[in-house]
Amino acid sequence: MVLGSVLALIVSLNAQTERDSPRVEILGEKLPHQEVHAVNVSPNGRYLASSLGVGGGRAPILLISKAGGEEFREVSLVDVKDSSSTPLENERCLVDDDGSVLLNFSIGSTRPVKLKRALRFTTQGIQGIPVAWDSPEFENFVAGGLSRDGVVVGHYQGSLLGDTAIRKKSAIAVWSDGRLKLVTPTPLNEMTIISNHDAVAYTSKGIVGARQITAPETGGERVVPVIYSLDGQISYLALPAGFSNAILKAATPDASVLVGRASESSDVVPTVWVNGRPTTYRLSSKDHQKLPGELHSVAADGSVAVGTSYRSKGGKPDNIPVVWRRDGGLKTLAEFAEEKKIKLPEGWSFHSVSAVDPDGKYLFCTLKNKSKYRPGRLWLVTPQDAK
Repeated sequence: MVLGSVLALIVSLNAQTERDSPRVEILGEKLPHQEVHAVNVSPNGRYLASSLGVGGGRAPILLISKAGGEEFREVSLVDVKDSSSTPLENERCLVDDDGSVLLNFSIGSTRPVKLKRALRFTTQGIQGIPVAWDSPEFENFVAGGLSRDGVVVGHYQGSLLGDTAIRKKSAIAVWSDGRLKLVTPTPLNEMTIISNHDAVAYTSKGIVGARQITAPETGGERVVPVIYSLDGQISYLALPAGFSNAILKAATPDASVLVGRASESSDVVPTVWVNGRPTTYRLSSKDHQKLPGELHSVAADGSVAVGTSYRSKGGKPDNIPVVWRRDGGLKTLAEFAEEKKIKLPEGWSFHSVSAVDPDGKYLFCTLKNKSKYRPGRLWLVTPQDAK
């Protein structure tokens, strides 16, 4: 069954024009699709993944682009032969430095439990990331992060079918140079899956992620940020004062700056760890101070990160794109653009912000004009300064 297409919008990120100030560029404006949403950027910053919205939803169709021009071409088809195979929901696709894409799929199976596999889509077609573990207890590998060296991190999961319930085992794993390595300590059945984002980045200090633990004082479950070293050791990171849970979403290559969210009950706050010390941030305006939110992408030097705050508008969720800068705190993307005197083309507004260029030169966002959506590139410096 053909689930979708992976396309390439071939243009050059290095095709810069002289301008006097930072600006916003609309990418793929001439594409025939009504909705094109920026999703993620490759570790080297050369390729942007964008999804096509269909009927108000999101389709498993991607545009892979070298943002900055209009030429595009189809490079491969997503061809999964099982009609019950579908992309896992709420997954951010991972884009490699060669423009190939990793997506996590639920694969139809004759077993009582569907398999979950990370599949890579290239110009040569579909490739399932092989599972190198020979135990039948471990049959799923779900990718969570991708480094500049092409190292994929994620969790490796298996299900044991009992008489009354399905008991899950899991481990954090690294996929590199065609080999899969488990890095979490034994016994593995003490590990608990928390989400598809429990391993999100491969850094020089280890694998950044999260772990679900039992709080000794209450006996309740908590999710805490951790770094897994490659020899299986676990370093627990500090939680912000007043918060008992936190999840990491992205990290710099040296793990000096980590971003994500901290939570306590219904209070969910964008959080940044600098050299292991957490700080929570809230938007300054009275209308936005109490909004929940998180940060999900950070530049390699840790100078800028992006994320989302959430509010209800007319009974429907309304996302507010936000930007954090080490020297400027947290602002909405609109406030940030106004501060930088960046003007959007007439009729366009910010809809979301997805990723930061690894070099911190620009942000990738989604712009909206009535019912039309397009990826945008917001320069943090002038193109001349970026050279």
